[in-house]
Parts: sequence; structure tokens; C-alpha cells
Amino acid sequence: MRADSFYTVAMNEITFRLADATFADAELVRQAEHTSLGDSSYTAAEIAEILARPEQRCYLALAEPDGAPAGLCSCLLTADTCGSRLELDLLGVQSAYRGRGIATRLISLALSRAAADGIQCFRAVVAQDNLASQRAFMRAGLAKSAEASSLMVYRLDGTLPQHSLPDGLRLQVAKAPYPLPNGAIRTQRAQLLHASETLAEAQLVRVQTLVYAGVWIESLRGDEEPIIHLLRALLVWAAQERLDEVGVHCMADPELPAALWRAGFIELGSYYQFSASRPGGLFGVPDVPDGA
Repeated sequence: MRADSFYTVAMNEITFRLADATFADAELVRQAEHTSLGDSSYTAAEIAEILARPEQRCYLALAEPDGAPAGLCSCLLTADTCGSRLELDLLGVQSAYRGRGIATRLISLALSRAAADGIQCFRAVVAQDNLASQRAFMRAGLAKSAEASSLMVYRLDGTLPQHSLPDGLRLQVAKAPYPLPNGAIRTQRAQLLHASETLAEAQLVRVQTLVYAGVWIESLRGDEEPIIHLLRALLVWAAQERLDEVGVHCMADPELPAALWRAGFIELGSYYQFSASRPGGLFGVPDVPDGA
């Protein structure tokens, strides 16, 4: 990735550009995240390694004249039925710079650059009470889901869950497929098997964000009891893979949180999904009125 002029725009003494995979830019990303969100414990050296991954895209807002970090939008590419999808994962603006349209501009730049690269689908999840971010995503052209749904996570914190499957059951996780040419991460299939019979299955996306290494469970199929066994086995697998957490956004099935609770997951809150698909044309980087 290059932070050249094609990726750079300016607005009211704020410059927006793609972060490069250098230590200097990684330090700017670290500062932007630390001062706006404060969720990441990664060092600048670790962030530089993350930025070098082919699926990563991170956009910075830098205040002139000294280039101090004012905000960021961290994204990654995953594979979907539409091809590649841009996941807008982290959005943060320092409190001193809020209300100027910086968040909307960051999102719009990320969408525009991805669309120019042929990306067709875009997704983000936003907490129900985060009205400023909701406004920013809508101003940038993403549609909000009709209802908020539970976001459930299991944080491993370096521990190995003490779960074992009943006799005769086993977990099978497919080998991680090669990413798409642009780096987009493809899903892995996980199955709970009894002999050759599939009792439950899940589609997984293994991700590295600026905050954690983990797995997103994109879908679950099966009856409740087999799903619970599958989830518990997946937690053991994730710990063995040295991952930090496993997460599920329960949009497709409002009954799913009950099974997740039984498997040991906790609820972070209710979240809206914001999404868009691009049938044609490009997202622009609009003039943004004062706001998020």
C-alpha cells in the first residue's frame, strides 16, 4: 500500500490519507486509536505488521500543519457472495475534532477507494447508542438495518476453555482457504460431526483487527444442542490457535443469543448493521456539513 496523492484529500486543514505499513504511520495509527477509542494494546511495531497484511486498509485524518492524528477508519477485506467486501471495523475521531464531518469524510474516502479497486459490498456494525457514528455512516451512503441485534463475544484472554465433546462427536474445521487476489479473507467451514453426519455447521472469518486476532461467526446452522456443542468446541479450537476472541452478530436469528449464552458468550450490546452494495458508479468523497 502506498500513501501517495491518489489516496490523499484535504478539508479545512485536515488531511485524509491511507496509512502506509511503516513504523512512522503505524505510530500515527496507534496515537489516533489511543486518543479516540483506547481499545488497542498493540505497539506501533505490531500495528506496522498488521498494516502490511494484504486485507488491511487504514485511513488517517491528520491535522495540519504538524500532521497530528485527529482520527482513523480501519478496514479489512473479506470475501462475500458479491466478491470482496470492505469491513469498516474501527472508526474514531479525537474529541477536539468532533462535529466537523471528519468521521463521514474518513468513511467516504474508504468507500471511494475500495469502489475504485472494484469492491462491490460494504459493511459496518455500530452500537445502538452511538448516534454520532450512525449519522456518519448514513451520510456516507450506507443503509441502516431495520433493527439492532445482539453482538455476542467470548474473550479467551489466553485461557483454554475446559470443554469436551460427548463421545462420538468431533469438530472439523476446514483448512483456511487462500485469500482472493486482493487479499480478501475467505470463510472457513466448521462442522460438528457424528461419524460422517453433519449435526451443526458454521461459516467463520478469521480476522486480525487493530484490537484483536479473532474469528467472526458469519452463520450457524443446526438445532440448539448441536450448535452449543459446536460453539464450545470452536472456543477450544480458537484458544489452540492463539486467538483473542470469537464474535457473532445475531442478525439472522433472534433466538441465537440463548444458545450463545449457554456456550459462555457475553453480550456487548445491541448493534445496527450498516451496509451498501455498488451496482455501478463510484462513491464520491463529498463536501460534508458540520457534524459527525
